[in-house]
Amino acid sequence: MSPSFRDFQIFSVSEPTKWKSQLKGKNTKGIFITYNVLDSANELQAFLAKILAAAKIDIEQDTLWLPAENIPSFSLAQITCSNSIKYVLVFGRKPQEIGLNISIKLYQPFLLNNIRFIFADDLSIILKERKAGGKVKSAALWNCLKAIFLQK
Repeated sequence: MSPSFRDFQIFSVSEPTKWKSQLKGKNTKGIFITYNVLDSANELQAFLAKILAAAKIDIEQDTLWLPAENIPSFSLAQITCSNSIKYVLVFGRKPQEIGLNISIKLYQPFLLNNIRFIFADDLSIILKERKAGGKVKSAALWNCLKAIFLQK
């Protein structure tokens, strides 16, 4: 009989990966983006594409993005490890929903494990504010994007 440190079996539990089929984009610049989709998916995508284009980012070519429809949580670590991610933009999600156990402030870029993060309000909230003529949230987002992508 060989000695053992454990008297029980260990089983590997696979993580639900429904989100993998919803990933889009070619990710040529190592930018991962996620946002919630409750309704108006095409309108939100067009709005996001317009925001990114102002920062010289093409949503289809430069990013890997996850329009999270019916996805309560997912593993950001799985995405970053297998896709060479250098930047993460998160709209309307808590860090815990993407597997991060950290406290954050919205519109405050930070570096974690050599990845630059921006957490922002839900994209639909920013869009509604813009439609109503407001610019507080979109200006805060723009300042973050400028600081990270246009100050080189």
